[in-house]
Amino acid sequence: MSAAPDLQTLVDAALNAANRGDSRRAVQAAEAAVAALQEAWQAPRPGVPPVVASAVVGTSLLNLGDLLLAFGAKPQARACLEQAVALLERAYTPDAVELGAALVRLGEMLAADGEAVAAEPVLQRALAIFTLAGGSDDLRVAHVFGVLSIAALTLGRPEEAAAFAGRALAILGDAVDAGLEVAHLWNTVGAATALAGRPREAAAAWRRALQLAAAVTGEEAAALGRMAIASLQQLAAADRGMDEAELLAHRRRLGLAPGTAGSPPPGR
Repeated sequence: MSAAPDLQTLVDAALNAANRGDSRRAVQAAEAAVAALQEAWQAPRPGVPPVVASAVVGTSLLNLGDLLLAFGAKPQARACLEQAVALLERAYTPDAVELGAALVRLGEMLAADGEAVAAEPVLQRALAIFTLAGGSDDLRVAHVFGVLSIAALTLGRPEEAAAFAGRALAILGDAVDAGLEVAHLWNTVGAATALAGRPREAAAAWRRALQLAAAVTGEEAAALGRMAIASLQQLAAADRGMDEAELLAHRRRLGLAPGTAGSPPPGR
């Protein structure tokens, strides 16, 4: 009888299946890797302190959760990430940055899946950890503020969402080469201020998101540009935040026919 495949073999199988576009087999292999990991570390190991075992298994489950999420297996990914956080809570002190990183990943997944109520306390814990570790201008703090802004927007609190995004922008800066994270933040500011009834501010924010997205290549940047254009078009009746010539130029750059655009999201 052949031996069961080891953890790395299963992870490699999941990645190979994903590269072939076979998401079903990728999820199956990742789930098998989770089961193998849990079984391998279920019993105490001689000479291995329980906190070390919790750290090893927790970190591995965190990475497998990310893998499952990338394959679209959200329920399995959530179970992995929640178990990873529980194990890392045993392994580290409450203010450890390793725990903070795990909390952010769980909070991001919950917020992206529309579970903002569950995401908020998770993200607030991460925010406290990173603020204590690196100060209020730490880049990790900015990232958490960005995710919190999406959660607040989802919960119908646009003023709070704009404030969170603004705090992230104050840390990250607003250079032309700041990248898509800053562009996404401006997109959130646009959505929040539009919902708050401040169309001029919303137009300025979406214009900035569009300018930053235009400086980046790739489909994500193009999609964000299309979203910003669509949002600006929706605002045009109340406040012409950008003239038609400029909008047309951006549509052509993004490969869109004149007068077409994707539907804008509530934020990121």
